[in-house]
Amino acid sequence: MNVANGSGMCLFGLFIGAKRVPTFDWLNAATGWHKTPEDYMEIGERIPDIETVIQLQAGRGSPIIQGQRQGAGRRPQLEGANRGRTMDIEKMIGDYWRQFGWDAETGKPTEARVAGLGIKDNRLTGEESHVL
Repeated sequence: MNVANGSGMCLFGLFIGAKRVPTFDWLNAATGWHKTPEDYMEIGERIPDIETVIQLQAGRGSPIIQGQRQGAGRRPQLEGANRGRTMDIEKMIGDYWRQFGWDAETGKPTEARVAGLGIKDNRLTGEESHVL
């Protein structure tokens, strides 16, 4: 999804299947690269990390994942199949952040994750440079 959004591709076209739409061939033709599908998947994985680091550097804080209060179970449904059910949305958010290699409490990429991406982030390292 991140590769499609980042490259401006038509999501509808991608839904018909990778074998019908030569997505990676098109991206290679447009960029002059010779990347494999795995390379593009790694690029897609890095996009939310880089977006988050940029937000942190701009002083905006980590992205916050919010849903509708009732959908998150903070105010349980009063009727229907989910009547009275709630969920621990904070735990779900922490689990979501953790799977990216981010701190489950703050939503910030860990120093190890940032280092693994080859990103220099002054907000995480304490250095004065503002260079990604």
